[in-house]
Amino acid sequence: MTGLDRAGTAAARLHAVARADLYRQNPFRRTGVPTDAPGRLLRQRRQQALTAAPDPLLRAAFDLLEQTEQRLVAELFWHWGEPGDCGCPAELHQLHDAAIRAHAEILDLEEQHAVRGPDRARRWTEVARAWAEALAHQDFWGHVGHRVRALRDRRLDESTVDGLRDGFAAALLGPQVALAAANRDAELIALLEVWAVEPELADQARVLAAEAELARGETLHEELGALQRAEEPAEAGRRALTELIPLLDWLDIALPRHRFWRADRFRDSVAVLLNNCAMAEGVELAQAGELLAEALEVAVDKDTRTTIEQNRANLAETGVLRQVHTLLNANRYADAVRELLQLRAVTTEPADRAAIEGLLDEVNRVFLSTNGPNDESARAGVQSVSALILLFLALIPTVAYLILPAGREVGPVVFLPTVLLAPVLMTVVHTRWFLGGPVQWQIGWGCLVNFLALAALVLVAIFIDWGAVLVACVVFTIIGTPARAAGRFLARVIRR
Repeated sequence: MTGLDRAGTAAARLHAVARADLYRQNPFRRTGVPTDAPGRLLRQRRQQALTAAPDPLLRAAFDLLEQTEQRLVAELFWHWGEPGDCGCPAELHQLHDAAIRAHAEILDLEEQHAVRGPDRARRWTEVARAWAEALAHQDFWGHVGHRVRALRDRRLDESTVDGLRDGFAAALLGPQVALAAANRDAELIALLEVWAVEPELADQARVLAAEAELARGETLHEELGALQRAEEPAEAGRRALTELIPLLDWLDIALPRHRFWRADRFRDSVAVLLNNCAMAEGVELAQAGELLAEALEVAVDKDTRTTIEQNRANLAETGVLRQVHTLLNANRYADAVRELLQLRAVTTEPADRAAIEGLLDEVNRVFLSTNGPNDESARAGVQSVSALILLFLALIPTVAYLILPAGREVGPVVFLPTVLLAPVLMTVVHTRWFLGGPVQWQIGWGCLVNFLALAALVLVAIFIDWGAVLVACVVFTIIGTPARAAGRFLARVIRR
């Protein structure tokens, strides 16, 4: 056997024993033989033990110890005791045996599910530190080399030591990987970070521990993708939320984002599935919104996130427009105005803005109608418009009276300012401030302002001129419809 073969064989034997029962199944533990026992003592103990109790498991343990390669691996994971003819410092054996005790104890506790939370993290950190201190001792692998020579087997040489050294770090992680995979334990996978090993090795161990769950998720994703393509997007989306999202939460602990390409690729594939389900026909608006929110949460790729964000924006606009139509059908015009103004503030597409403007015009027309709907908020809006008109009709003769010479008849003179200023009045009625404020007053405020405006008009008629007030009212009635149209046009021009 070449040196390369011996090194590879040694590493393979380490890998084979690196299970959750690493210490429980150690043949030195079963037989009670010291790790440095010579062949003669080993044979003597075997005969005594099997004569007293012919146990198959005990026989198998002795058989392993007679295989020098297996024995050498078993020695690494059992107590070395006091130094003998190896000539090692006592400190080395103490460090090694302390690491063995701590590691065996935490593995037993893990198999009994008897350790959790901060105590669990503390114990694993102590195990990793104990092994790091033992391996850092300059004589650690010198002891292993001595044991190779003491076993006097031509199949063992320095390349065997090299193989054990190269594979030892992975073997230390092996029991933890096996336990985490068996128990679907994301926290235990994350605790692989405490080991003082190469980052690539720790990452490989995490992926290995999460492999089964990741494969299960990929299979489920394919199943739900087929369901979505079979025109059942609502059911596929529902199952994705209840089955895939919890798996992604598990992965966020076991395989954090931006570190594991396969996990990130899986996250993006789930995000695309959620997006496709949300945008499919027949999916309710509420479910679509939930699906897109989750898709944006799990997506990693920048382009994927951009696509989902755009779809969320489009869905939001669609949802608001549906809501607006619902409010209009329910005669809740003030609420519809508020939704439309909020949507217009974030809308950039010309076609969408034109649709919003059309709906606002429809709401304005209803508010300005003398036969407004029997809805409290809408009636308050009609009253606010009425109050503004009454104040306008009182203002015109007042201004005309103040600018004309004293004693001159003012009645017919109000014709011209009424015509000129009426579109300005209607522009105010169509501004964002007016739609978002006075038209949404409570009914009590609407009544009060309407009463005050009427009182102002009566006072102007009494103290200035009845004829002027009458002329202003008649003129405004005649030009009311074109003034409204001009007001809507001006409001659009100034981009309210």
